[in-house]
Amino acid sequence: MGVRQINSGIDRKRIIEYLEVELGIIPESDGGYVLPGCVITLTPLINDTSVLRIPRTLVTFTGDDEACAEHQNAFRLRFLSAGG
Repeated sequence: MGVRQINSGIDRKRIIEYLEVELGIIPESDGGYVLPGCVITLTPLINDTSVLRIPRTLVTFTGDDEACAEHQNAFRLRFLSAGG
């Protein structure tokens, strides 16, 4: 069992749209998104020490190492953007 994380600056609503609309995954009662071999959870992060409070989301992939690596790579590719 492995755990992988991405500390993301992507709007949580966009991540949820990706999981629910594009992948067709319905969240479990605990808020986790179950994929083959992996569960994805989203945790809002707030930096209270910064003047600008830019929302961040901790995306956690838990489960089979290989499956989580594949889902993490797909996530990164989906939200890859040029120039920053």
